[in-house]
Amino acid sequence: MRVLVSLIWLTLLTNVQSVPAWYKTQRDAILSTERRQSIGSKLTLTADEEAVNKMIMAAKQGEIKSAIYDDSNYIPAVHFFQGRKRMEQSKVFKIIQQMPKGAALHLHYGSITSNDWLVKNVTYRPNCYMCVKQEVITMTGFYLTPPVDKDCKWLEISAERAKSRDVAVFDQWLYNNLTLTVDNPEVVYPNINVVWQQFEQYFQTVRGLLRHAPVLKDALYETLKEFYQDGVQYLEIRIGLIEPKELNGTTRDFTWTVETFRDVVKEFKKDHQDFSGAKLIIGGRKMEPASVILQDVKTVMELVKQFPDVVVGYDLVQQEDITHTLLYYSSDLLYPEAHKSNLPYFFHAGETDWLDIHDNNLIDAILLNTTRIGHGFAIPKHPEVMRLVKERNIPIEVNPISNQVLKLVSDMRNHPAAILISQDFPVCISSDDPAPWEALPLSHDFYMAFMALAASYDDLRFLKQIALNSINFSRMTSQEKASALQLWQTQWNLFIKRVLDSHNTNIVG
Repeated sequence: MRVLVSLIWLTLLTNVQSVPAWYKTQRDAILSTERRQSIGSKLTLTADEEAVNKMIMAAKQGEIKSAIYDDSNYIPAVHFFQGRKRMEQSKVFKIIQQMPKGAALHLHYGSITSNDWLVKNVTYRPNCYMCVKQEVITMTGFYLTPPVDKDCKWLEISAERAKSRDVAVFDQWLYNNLTLTVDNPEVVYPNINVVWQQFEQYFQTVRGLLRHAPVLKDALYETLKEFYQDGVQYLEIRIGLIEPKELNGTTRDFTWTVETFRDVVKEFKKDHQDFSGAKLIIGGRKMEPASVILQDVKTVMELVKQFPDVVVGYDLVQQEDITHTLLYYSSDLLYPEAHKSNLPYFFHAGETDWLDIHDNNLIDAILLNTTRIGHGFAIPKHPEVMRLVKERNIPIEVNPISNQVLKLVSDMRNHPAAILISQDFPVCISSDDPAPWEALPLSHDFYMAFMALAASYDDLRFLKQIALNSINFSRMTSQEKASALQLWQTQWNLFIKRVLDSHNTNIVG
């Protein structure tokens, strides 16, 4: 069957009637112009990079050809939950997994530390409790004495594990409570509101684990390690103004959280000399009253002054379709400007399929001088927004798998970021919330971007430019960026050599 498909593909490419020279010239000119406009097209590859490029493009074209008559075989055309294991067997994926990816700029604390670590490390700690309602874990926490709740039973996890007949089965049950992954996502999550409800429940379930002060410190280090192992050298993490608790009930203020984050990053950089660091973007919630958001803005203004090397700005999060708009909060968000101060914004905007008041958040994000736009899924529906984004070079943080899992797009080939990529818009690729859908920190999203958002002819130049974009669009200082780019280039050269060596070894073998 594969041979037959290849023959048909070859026939389609070669069985073209003779066309006039003038027609071919004009056609080639259009194709050439389009290719020169896409992300990465301006890069020139070295001889070794060209050799790796041939390998990855042969693999890419092979995957496309094998699915051309049955796109259910095409991994980006199916739901991530159903295609992940096949993706991980892909030669393209295996190459991408090895590459240095630069920075991850759109991430949320609470959904970026692997569930495997939460189960195998955090739930094995003493005084760790779970609130169980109808065999489902709805909350967790660390207590000397657990709360009394008439709606659910608070059980100590270590005691329940000890009573279980099979520890592996018990831990798998815990894990299943911490993931959105299912075999039949289209049935379990029939619409965006259902999947978002389950998504919000995930945060509710793990909150008590990740807001325990000793765990927070360890979780931050673990997160940096997991991203580092996936080829990420710098992170910018959105986090709420959380106040973690100690076991005895003592509450730590948010200043403690920032100082702890700073110390963990410093420790991780000491342990990993080729890691560039991490910073925080504070996230408010778009269901809050305007007065709360105004107070957030004032608080973050002070945090940016107090911790300029750690806290870089403010954002508003939550499901865009059903929450307040940026316009609703515009007076509060204009507070810094009215007081001759500067607070960088990193607004989620356009994370919606609708063409109504909520995707107009894109307009307000620009008017409020957002530094970057989170998601920007609806941008191609707004020609003036597109013009301003390109003109002002406002980076778009694209999160492919998140957009699919949260029901904005089913077939990744239809993702609107393809339009931005084809015109060399300022795009970077991130992963948003990889933990609840069991994605790697960045490799799965890079694969989706390469195989579905980029054109079939976009090659290693695209992957290289996307990695470079992530560093250049970060909030590192100029000096930090220069150092990060130097570190990245060293890792990139090693990556190219490693792929070539592996290829040559396989040939000899």
